[in-house]
Amino acid sequence: AAAIVTLIDTLRTIQAKAWSDEQGRFVLRTTSLGPVRLRIQRIGVRPFESMPFRFRRDTTAVIALDELPTMALPRVSSTAVSACHERSVASEAAWELWEDVRTALLATSITHSEQRNRFSLAQVKRIYDTPQMTLRDIVVLEQTLTAQQPWTSLAPDILAQRGYVRFADDRLTFASPDLDVLLSASFENTHCFRPALLRDGPLLGLSFEPASTLRNHTDIAGTFWVDLASRELRRLTFRYTGLPFVLDDSTGVSTVNFAKVDAQDWFIASWTIRAPIPALVSSRAMRVEDQLRLFGAQVEGVDPRQFLWRPGGLNEQRGDVLAVYREPRTADTTMLWTAPTGAIRVHVAAGEGEKGRQTPVPGAEVMLIGSRRQRMSDELGSATFDQLTVGEYQVAVNTPTNTLLLEPAAVVVVRVTANSVASAEVALRTPSDIIRQRCGTDRHVIVGTVSRDGAPVADAQFAVYDISNGAGGVIERVDGTFRPSNAEGRFMICARPADATSTLEIRVRGPGGEETSTAVQLTPEMTIEAIEAVLPSHSGVRLP
Repeated sequence: AAAIVTLIDTLRTIQAKAWSDEQGRFVLRTTSLGPVRLRIQRIGVRPFESMPFRFRRDTTAVIALDELPTMALPRVSSTAVSACHERSVASEAAWELWEDVRTALLATSITHSEQRNRFSLAQVKRIYDTPQMTLRDIVVLEQTLTAQQPWTSLAPDILAQRGYVRFADDRLTFASPDLDVLLSASFENTHCFRPALLRDGPLLGLSFEPASTLRNHTDIAGTFWVDLASRELRRLTFRYTGLPFVLDDSTGVSTVNFAKVDAQDWFIASWTIRAPIPALVSSRAMRVEDQLRLFGAQVEGVDPRQFLWRPGGLNEQRGDVLAVYREPRTADTTMLWTAPTGAIRVHVAAGEGEKGRQTPVPGAEVMLIGSRRQRMSDELGSATFDQLTVGEYQVAVNTPTNTLLLEPAAVVVVRVTANSVASAEVALRTPSDIIRQRCGTDRHVIVGTVSRDGAPVADAQFAVYDISNGAGGVIERVDGTFRPSNAEGRFMICARPADATSTLEIRVRGPGGEETSTAVQLTPEMTIEAIEAVLPSHSGVRLP
């Protein structure tokens, strides 16, 4: 069967990696002349490691192995072993499990580096207010791209030296470990693996934590979860450590899930990276022990800046591979793998119909906030968004008429689960209800936008005159409270009673004194009139 073949140098850094085929053939390309070792590994089988050897420059070496040897490897010492004492990878079961985890990580790394497949990907960024975990903001990005690592971290040695959280410009930046970090000698040398394995149903867990020599240092601690039967890596969970004490409980647990198309094509199927959003509060000086953790170096005395960290929210970055397709350089578009997804069905209603029930609203604008997805409700008042990954979403609903009447969109938060349809009931106000609430009674209303040179104009002022008597007749100014146009240039004017017939002139004055006017004919049949007031580019003649 196929195996993973790597070249490792004296520092145990991977110089080249590849899969062997079913006949055991493989190709490795490297610029390192040695000394290097050839390492061959497969999940569930003890790895084989050759004696050190060197390459000659511009030389091709041919190596033949009939079968993977079953001999055990000698223990590899690391700085973490001495730091962790007996709690290191001294446990036989823990050591074997770590080899299986590394093999799966290597297989995933090869898939992403060779870019042999295309991924349909959905990424969602959510901001939560803590501690209630109320969804504050969301951004949804959907794209198709060739297989590659979802994110790139800092170099493993830099993380080992400086930590996983950096302080700069009064903010904290959190680094997440990528495949290169997890496979590095730096990661293995600076983390302790617990010999006692965890159980979670059919999964077996290998936990790790920073070595005791890394005190006052930001790092990560977590667990690799492996399928008990197949020994295949299923997920990684981790959290940040060494943070200021007020942030320790606000980080949450981050998760990376692994899957495979076949025996060789492993990939990161989904990930959820959580980090706190810290806020600087003007207070006493930060404690010295917290400074040590933040800055990764010895700090003497008291920091002169008078501030204190407080949790200001939670940043959640989630990504999901929705589907995997054949390699992009071929005409084959076969779908190889799909992820379970969910859907949202929104029901929009307003007013009251028969038996006191609200009437469905067709033609409502239903938008998935933070994305480009928008739907119009059908004749039953329903709209559906499918192919959604697990998590909370915000849906905004409004009608075009209500938008003209400056009615804010109704926003609901919906939680999506896999293989199910989440329902959301949205009740809107009718235009009549909005007009009665804004104008005090049923009236004609004039709505629209004010613009200049194609851009909306805010804070435009309005005056309304009744010109029903025509030229030479008496022009009567219509009294009322006319609010200035808003930031989008929109306005709403409560005019004559709804049963009145009249002709009105709407005079608009911009913030710079530029003016324009528009005439509107009101009839009992049409209670809402929409206009567009376009101001001149420069101040013109002022209207009387």
